[in-house]
Amino acid sequence: MNEEIIDMFKDEDRLSALPDALCCHILSFIETKYAVRTSALSTRWKTIWTSVPSLYFCNLNQTEKPKNDPGFFRFVIRVLLLHDSLDIPKFRIDCYCAKDNIADIDTWIRTVIRHNVVELDLSLSTSLSYLHPFFKLPECIFTCKTLQVLKLHSNSFTYRLPKSGRFPSLKFLQVTITGCYKCAMRDFNNLLSQLPILEHLIINLQGVVIFENFSLKDVGILTNLKILRLI
Repeated sequence: MNEEIIDMFKDEDRLSALPDALCCHILSFIETKYAVRTSALSTRWKTIWTSVPSLYFCNLNQTEKPKNDPGFFRFVIRVLLLHDSLDIPKFRIDCYCAKDNIADIDTWIRTVIRHNVVELDLSLSTSLSYLHPFFKLPECIFTCKTLQVLKLHSNSFTYRLPKSGRFPSLKFLQVTITGCYKCAMRDFNNLLSQLPILEHLIINLQGVVIFENFSLKDVGILTNLKILRLI
């Protein structure tokens, strides 16, 4: 009996028999580079990856020193160009950012925002040289009407708040700051005041981070806040 069952599965590709929507959902749990590789399985799988709602790109290796990888940046651009879905609900980047890559990453962010991103997870590793410029978050992040979850992890983020329409839908904000960083409390309070419906705030400080005149009372302006974590 067991041999008959084994023989039955040998002749049947049960995964390919699943609906496209379910296949896309399964692929959304793995790195996008592996999702793209499924296009080589068969004609059935050739274009399924182009409709995956969640994109995750990573060029960091725990066992290797971070380095600039032009092929990685070309791959991300190609995936975004070929993605046929109107929406990209979730976009995650975990990569090393050299000076020459800043414009590319800015383009990626603007692209997914045009595709109605809901969750944006940006983790950028940079050199700590004073010659390396800070990565300025594009203004469209602050005015995006669909963005509900924002996760930022880096030692090189900077920003300039727009005059109006800031974070109209953001409910979850996680900021992880690494390296040496100094933040004026006026700037931090200004950011908090632009989060009208924020419910979940996580601030993770790794390294030497100085908040001038910081007080927990400052988060009191977040009237909808339900969870606050300082790590």
